[in-house]
Amino acid sequence: MRRTVFIVLLVFLIAVLGIRQFTQLPAGDDGSNRSRIQFVEFGPLASPADVSLASLQNSIDRVSEAALRGHWTSASREVQQLDRTWNSIRSGGTERLEIEEGITNAIQTLYYNVLGRDEKGVLITGQKLTSLVSQLSE
Repeated sequence: MRRTVFIVLLVFLIAVLGIRQFTQLPAGDDGSNRSRIQFVEFGPLASPADVSLASLQNSIDRVSEAALRGHWTSASREVQQLDRTWNSIRSGGTERLEIEEGITNAIQTLYYNVLGRDEKGVLITGQKLTSLVSQLSE
């Protein structure tokens, strides 16, 4: 009888510890950045340049979402797609050179953040890129 009670208590303790282990947040993650994330949705855009900017913004959003889910391989692929899209639409003109350089630098920073698996860095850089893309569309 004692042995049965002991085994039942031991199994219960292991189950409680297992559930607790699987439901805990990773070390150092208090979950606070998850509640402050805002994804931007663009309405329908008219010109081809605007369509390209919308696809650029969609890539930025996909990188952020993949980082939040911890899918770093997907995030890396999306950063590569973002870079290809950006290289295909950048004008190289002098009127928006500062914004274009900012976007190029932010994409490079995004590469480093994804490679370093820095979720917070990815989100901050994604927010900066969103701001720069909106400046470019004005």
